[in-house]
Amino acid sequence: FVQQPAMNVVRGAVSAAINAKVDFDVELLWGEGGYDGTRMLQARAPSQPPIVKHPVTGDPTWFCNVHSHSSKLRHQRESIYGAERFE
Repeated sequence: FVQQPAMNVVRGAVSAAINAKVDFDVELLWGEGGYDGTRMLQARAPSQPPIVKHPVTGDPTWFCNVHSHSSKLRHQRESIYGAERFE
């Protein structure tokens, strides 16, 4: 009975912290993961184009967030923290 209100407080605090750092919407999803079904809160950012205009020069600039999408890094993270089980 206390779990849901606590989850709402955590979600609100995490949302406030993220919104202070980024200028785009971030979706927060509760799930269970790892070998013991631990509750976790996952933040998902919307996809962004890989090529954007530099804000000062206007030149095309490539942005790579491979740290989020690399299967090698994802498998390494899973070996340490357990597999994420989000749909």
